[in-house]
Amino acid sequence: MHKKFFNFIDNEKKLYIAAFFILILSVIVAKFTSFGATILGYIILGLIYTHIIRRSVKKAKNIFLIILWLVFIPLFISIIPLAILSIFIKGIFATPISTPLYILFFILIWTIAVFIFDYYKIKVAIQFINALVLTILGITFVVYFTPNFTNLLIDSEMKKEIISNGLGVESFFDLIVKMITLPYFLACLWSNFAIEVRGYFMEKNSGNK
Repeated sequence: MHKKFFNFIDNEKKLYIAAFFILILSVIVAKFTSFGATILGYIILGLIYTHIIRRSVKKAKNIFLIILWLVFIPLFISIIPLAILSIFIKGIFATPISTPLYILFFILIWTIAVFIFDYYKIKVAIQFINALVLTILGITFVVYFTPNFTNLLIDSEMKKEIISNGLGVESFFDLIVKMITLPYFLACLWSNFAIEVRGYFMEKNSGNK
């Protein structure tokens, strides 16, 4: 059953024809219930997103492309579960739980990716991103020991605005860096665990043969 579904998803012509008919159906349904139309709208988005994700996975055949996939694709995919939840929880994007949920979905996507891509390539890609993230976090310490370092990144007008909001320039820089790198840092931790799990079962299966 799942093979037929993925064959359908991979066929662009069939997919867009189906999306078109669902769109027409959603317009008709909208006259009776907005909730039903919203569900159909998310089905269309889900089909298109799945198609894009499938294509991106197939094209990421080397380590460099897998690195790009891990850096950029989860940023967009992680929004989908939140969008689905917003159907049942109104205003979820404005609540404090939206950020932790977004990071959780981000981590899950990386963990799933470990079992989709080539084992050795995904392992190298994750280790590279892990090293890059830790290096960026390490640079934040340089800011504290070398205050003039921020002059290269932040102009005087922006500094005044930051200080007027009750933040130190170094603290602001540190906060921004950690906000950007946090999803990647946590994703690296859990995907490394997933890599070990996959490696364990690979060895176990090869030993049974």
